[in-house]
Amino acid sequence: MGGVNLLDQAEEQERLLEKSAREFEKRQKKETKLREQLQRKEAEKLDIEEKYDSLKEEATGKTKLLKLAWKKLQQAKDEVQYVYWRCLRTHNLILECPLSKLIHALGSSPF
Repeated sequence: MGGVNLLDQAEEQERLLEKSAREFEKRQKKETKLREQLQRKEAEKLDIEEKYDSLKEEATGKTKLLKLAWKKLQQAKDEVQYVYWRCLRTHNLILECPLSKLIHALGSSPF
């Protein structure tokens, strides 16, 4: 009877089954680990995109504020220039005006 010993065959199959189970468990752990890494990477990507959007929005807002400040500065410069020319005109009128008219405009006589 040179046949295969059924006990040996069953033990060999059991060893193969255990080996397959260990390999399957390793693959599951590796798959879980890779899935977690992928989720972290996706979260990082979303965070980066969100920061980029936030920075773009912040830049847009600050640009608007800067334009508004620049407009106000230009208006203030225009007003200063207007006041300067008005003062200069008044000064020139005073210089051109005879002393008697100035005294009369002030309403009193210096003497």
